[in-house]
Amino acid sequence: MRERRALVALLLGFGLLAGCGGGDGGEAEPREAATGTLDGTYALGGNILRLDRGRWTVIKASRETSGQFSLSQDLIVLRGLEACAGDGTYSWEQEQQNLTLEAVDEPCSDRRVLLNEGLPWTRLPTLADGPVEEEPMVLSDGLSLAVYAGQTDATGRRSLRLETGGVEGVGPFFAPTVVKGSPGQVLELNLVNRDDMRRHNLTIEELAIDQDLEAGGRATIEVTLPESGTLPFFCRLHDVEGHRGEFLIVEG
Repeated sequence: MRERRALVALLLGFGLLAGCGGGDGGEAEPREAATGTLDGTYALGGNILRLDRGRWTVIKASRETSGQFSLSQDLIVLRGLEACAGDGTYSWEQEQQNLTLEAVDEPCSDRRVLLNEGLPWTRLPTLADGPVEEEPMVLSDGLSLAVYAGQTDATGRRSLRLETGGVEGVGPFFAPTVVKGSPGQVLELNLVNRDDMRRHNLTIEELAIDQDLEAGGRATIEVTLPESGTLPFFCRLHDVEGHRGEFLIVEG
């Protein structure tokens, strides 16, 4: 348990990112292969790497860098970064849920830092993968991390109890983390802060909701779900710790 919680803390902690400088292009050309081999969302020290159908994205807090990639059985070439004049060629190794990139021909020195060269990125589960309680998962946008504390189907209901709190060594979370609802549904949220030590918050930017919860406190708010897609919510006090969740609209 301690090892698992230490991993959660590492994945949701702060990492360092740097911009990219100039350089000449690399010469290595990988053999063509299906880009979906590595598709997924990975985390390392608070940084997120998403590979999705030939497009790569690295994000930390509000900073996002992206471009295109091509893949072979042993090489990945990243391109499309405006600040870097040339492509970066890396070897890749995947072991269980870890992905490690090593520079083969990289003219942009700072991109090595951006990609955390030589360090293992850990692939994170989506809701469809069946996330594990008290471990990080990826929300529907593919780029936001949350500490998973269950899901519930609120379709047809008028009210829902939404708890917030924290577990030592894991971090704060919303329970349930994912709430399924119907298009346009009006839902009364009974908010409960189970944390007797810290103040938490529920923010839904799309609805201009910003509700603080004192330690051990309670509040009641009303939300109207969108007609489709998702509606994210988060704690603005501990967002970087994975204190997030989402409403998932189920049509039909």
